[in-house]
Order: sequence, then structure tokens, then C-alpha cells
Amino acid sequence: MYFLYPSILWALTLLAIPVIIHLFYFRRFKTVYFTNVKYLKALKEETSTRSRLKNLLTLLMRLLAFAAMIIAFAYPVVSPKQGVKSGIQAISIYVDNSFSMQAKRSDVPLLDKAKQTARELVNAYNQGDKFHIITNDPEHQNPFMLERSDALDFIDNIDYTPVVQSLNSISQQQSRITKNAETLSRTNYLISDFQRSISQDFALQDSTIQTSLIPIQSPQQNNVFIDSAWFEGPIALKGQPNNLIVRVKNISNDLVENVRLSINYQGRDMPIGVLDVKPDQPTIDTFQLNVTKTGWQTAQLEINDYPIRFDDSYFISFLVPDKIKVLVIYDQKPNPKLQALYRGLSGFQADFTSASSVDYNHLDIYNLVVVQSLHELTSGMSSSLVNYVKSGKNLMIIPSENSNLKSYNALLSSLRAGAFSKGETLPRDVGSINRKEQLFSDVFTRMKPSLSLFQTHTSLRYSPRRAPLIEPILTYRDHSLLLVKSSALKGVVFILAAPLEEPYNTLTNHAELFVPLMFKSALSGSYSLPLSYTIGRGDWVEVPTPTSSNTDEVYHLSGQNVDIIPKHIAQHNHIKLNISDQIKKSGFYSLSLQNNIQRIIALNYDRRESDIRIIPAQELSKKYRVIQKYTPTDIKQFVEDNEKGKPLWKWALIFALIALALEQLIIRYWKI
Repeated sequence: MYFLYPSILWALTLLAIPVIIHLFYFRRFKTVYFTNVKYLKALKEETSTRSRLKNLLTLLMRLLAFAAMIIAFAYPVVSPKQGVKSGIQAISIYVDNSFSMQAKRSDVPLLDKAKQTARELVNAYNQGDKFHIITNDPEHQNPFMLERSDALDFIDNIDYTPVVQSLNSISQQQSRITKNAETLSRTNYLISDFQRSISQDFALQDSTIQTSLIPIQSPQQNNVFIDSAWFEGPIALKGQPNNLIVRVKNISNDLVENVRLSINYQGRDMPIGVLDVKPDQPTIDTFQLNVTKTGWQTAQLEINDYPIRFDDSYFISFLVPDKIKVLVIYDQKPNPKLQALYRGLSGFQADFTSASSVDYNHLDIYNLVVVQSLHELTSGMSSSLVNYVKSGKNLMIIPSENSNLKSYNALLSSLRAGAFSKGETLPRDVGSINRKEQLFSDVFTRMKPSLSLFQTHTSLRYSPRRAPLIEPILTYRDHSLLLVKSSALKGVVFILAAPLEEPYNTLTNHAELFVPLMFKSALSGSYSLPLSYTIGRGDWVEVPTPTSSNTDEVYHLSGQNVDIIPKHIAQHNHIKLNISDQIKKSGFYSLSLQNNIQRIIALNYDRRESDIRIIPAQELSKKYRVIQKYTPTDIKQFVEDNEKGKPLWKWALIFALIALALEQLIIRYWKI
């Protein structure tokens, strides 16, 4: 504790005067003569001891009253835990301006209350102190300390942002800025609703910086929203049944009934269904989308949920290919059943070429390359195929009955896809199929354990050694592998450990297996693009490098009344574009090159903001310093107590009044 005006305490020495008077004042008695003794009957004896005690207590109450008043004028203060702060102070204030702050308390949006609290904090400090105001929006962060007037202007201009940041990230930024300030006194404030989704792992970054939390929270914590959507198959195809799966979540403790889900596709609103969404668990609905044209398509899913509306819409975009191109590389002649299969598949264009005639410069136009029964793979072919897979495309490797295993294993090693070893020419039954893999996920509803699928009469031994991402698809009865899928690189590699031709393999006679294998393996590559991206997540989109040497030939992202050149990183044969950090509004955006649309991108708001469950202020106060009352008077008082300490002058005056009251009680009611 300390005194703001300690010189006033010298007045305490004046308390010695009444003590001296009391001790050295001698009462003089005067003799009174009287003749009538009748007054002696009313005389009450007074003992000297009780009279002296009453006088001493009266003196004590007066001394305590005057001492308390002198101490009150000296302004006693209890020192704060971290000591009294002096000089210019650095104050960092975080104002949560995410979409969850659209919720209301007493019919006022939480963001408005947060901004008003931030203003009160700024005004509660001294004129010469420096301020740093931080929000979720990284583009509007100021790395410098501001004067009071500039800080107030900054707070006035804060608006909602779709960007979501964890409180740990915010706290790190605050600590970094205030540490660079040329002052010894640093204080951080975080004003937020403290959603669990962004606050769960929050921890103070620097114990030397005093941090206070100001929870501004709404009593309502209910929200229904569209969480995500995806196609059941790898891509959407024209004229095919395309099942679109939608996931809806309910953040509440109660069942929400009659949630109407609809889709806007090709300019038409179509109802999908009416859902009853259970609390705290996703509800899945499937809708069959009829695609009638090729090219880039867009669709908007919609529900109605009040009052939180930003997550009621979900945007998706997808490419419906005109033709799915397949290249089959053969040694002497193509497999006739493979030729017949691709001729019968609508929407497919299959090119068959010998190994000596392959144009490796144009492999990237194909979604699937099938290496069919080649005796040997040259180093040039292997290098081109590795680059092809690294670009995100699909490769199927089918050896011949007399393959050069060394050349095949060199390719598999580069693909991180295992290795072949010498096999056998005995009949082997294929007895197991992985129905969870998308190639055969919708082919069989159930299978008998003793089912024999087909046989191979010549096969190689395949080992998944040094292959980190191998998924078995077809397995022999002895559990050795016939067909596997490798995803170690960006693309997908399918490896068949037996020749495709008869009589070595009877797979081509089983259409229920052969057709899905060759059909779906071509659909798992570059066409499987994300249906949507999330604003503020730092998502990157890969696009081909422009062929022109013109430096003005750059990608533009346009839509929702904006037109920007995205941040980009040039790599080997493509460019990575950052498409989400510069966009603030959800919807559809066109990615163009020289005014030609290359892609349509759907951007959605971060669904972390949709989970509006909060950490209550009482729970926060168990770990952190929390300001639970944020009226202007409360904020000013907190700052004064926090910076200068808690003043005790009011208690001193109360004590003085109590002492004076006791003095009067002693004088009036103490009967001697």
C-alpha cells in the first residue's frame, strides 16, 4: 500500500494535543455551601473508575475519527500485484469482429458493444499513452502504436470480417507488437465472445504482459447451418445420376424441425427436402442432380435459419468434362477388350498408341494413362510418367507375361509405390475385394465369403515395401495382392500384378469388375477438384503456367464486384494462386487468363464461426483475469485499480463516521 499525498500524514502529530490536554487537565473543585440536606437524597454516587473509562473511550473515538480523516486526505492506495505503472504505457486491444459477433444482447449487436468497450478502455488511460488496435482482419492490421485520437478513429471503422483467427494467434500478435514498444508498461485486452472453436487451446503468450479478457456474450447459442457438400462419385457427369450429399448441423440442445433445404442450379430454385436436424450431430441428405451440359457449373444450397444467416448458403462449383481422355500405351498390339470397353463408354475418348510413338509433351491432356503389357520401360518413359503423376493425373500399370522387372521397379520406386518380384504360372483365385474403395463402392451390395471372383494363371508377386500410401483393392485367397492403389504422389497409381490378356487373366470376362475398374480409375485425377474453398483459410489453387512469355499475361479473379490479381507462387510447370485471403464475400468467382475463364471458384465463409458455443465468463475467470462488467464506470474503475491500485479513502471516511457515531453513543447512553 502507498499514499498518493503522504505529506498530509504529518497532520497525525496534531492528535497529540487532545491527549496532552486530557492528561494534564486538572479539574478544580469549588466549595458550595448549602443548608438544606434534602438534595442529598437525589444524589447518585459516581465512581472515579467508570468516569475515567468513559472519558478515555470518548477520547479514543475522537482520535480514531480524526486519524481516519487525515489518512483519507492522504489518499491511501493498495498497490496492484505487478506494481504501480508509471510513464507512457503500451496498450493493445483486440476487438473480435468475426461473424459470430452479429449475435445480439439486449437487441444490440455484440460487435457494437465490443467497440464501445474498446473506446472506454482507450479513454480510461492517460492522454500520452500509446494504443494498438487489432482485429481478425489481417489486411487492416496496424503494426504501429497509435495516439488516442487515432485509436478511437480506428475503432470506429471496425466492421465484420469473414476471417477467423484463433485467440492464440491474436495473443501472439499482441505480444509481438507491445514488446517492440519503447515502454516498460504493457497491457493487453481481448474483447470477444470467446467461442470454444477458437478459444479452446488459448494460453497466455507472455507472463510479463498483463492480459485481461472482456467476454461480451449473447444468451442465445442456437444455430443451424450447412456444413459441407460433396458428390458421391469423384466427378459429376453429363447424363449420369450424380448424387449430391449435403451435411447440415444443429448447434443447440434441441431438435430443430422442418428445416427446408433447397438448391439453385442453372437459375432455377429446386427443393431438396425438409429436414429434422438433431442437436450436436450432422444430418445427411442426398439429392440427385441432373446435369444437362458440360463445362463449369455452379450451384447454391440454401436453408433459412434466423437470426444467424451468414452460413445459411453454401456455394459449390464443379467441372463437367466434355470428354474424359484416356491414353493406352501398348507394346505390340492393344487389348481388343480394352478397346471395345472404351468405345462403348459415352463421354470417353481413348487413344491407343505404341510405346515407340508416344508424344510425352502432351501427356497432360489425358486424365488416365494405361501402360499395357510393355516388356520394358525406358528411363525416358519412366521420367515422363513420374512427372505426369506428380501433376495430379492417374496412371495404371499392367505388366506383361515376360516383363523386365528391373525397369518396372525403377518406375515404381520413383512413384514410391512398392516393387514387383518374380511370380508364378499357377492358377490363383481372387477371393477378396475392397468394397470401401471408390472403384467398387457401389458395385456389390453384399458378397459371400466363399465367392471366387476370377482367376489368374500368370502373375507377379507385389510387395508394398517403402510405399507409404498403399490401398489393397483385389486380393488373392492367400492374402497376396493383385490390384492396389498408391497415392504417395499427387496423382493416383493403380498397379495390377498380372497381365491383362487371356489366358493369363480372366478379369476382362467379368464386366461387373472390369468396367468399373477402367471407368472409375479415369475419374480420380485432376477432375476431382474441390467443390469450394474457405475464405480466410489461405487456400491455394494450382493452375497451368501461361504459355506466353508476355509478362502482362496474369490470372485475374473477379466476381461479387471485385477484380483482383491473386498472390501467386511460380513452380515447375504450374502456378499456385492464393484465392481466399483477398476475398471478403462468399459466392462465385471467375479465374480468367486474357479474358478467358479458366475456372469458376466457389468461396464460402469459415464454418468455425457457425459453432457459436462459448466459454462462459465464470469458466474463463478460473484461469485468467476477466472483466465481467463493462459499463463506462466499471471500465474506468478497473483501469484505475489496475494501473494505480485500489484506493481506500472511501473506507477511511466510513471508518471516521463510525468512530464519530460511537462517540455520540458513548456520550449519550453511557450512564455513570
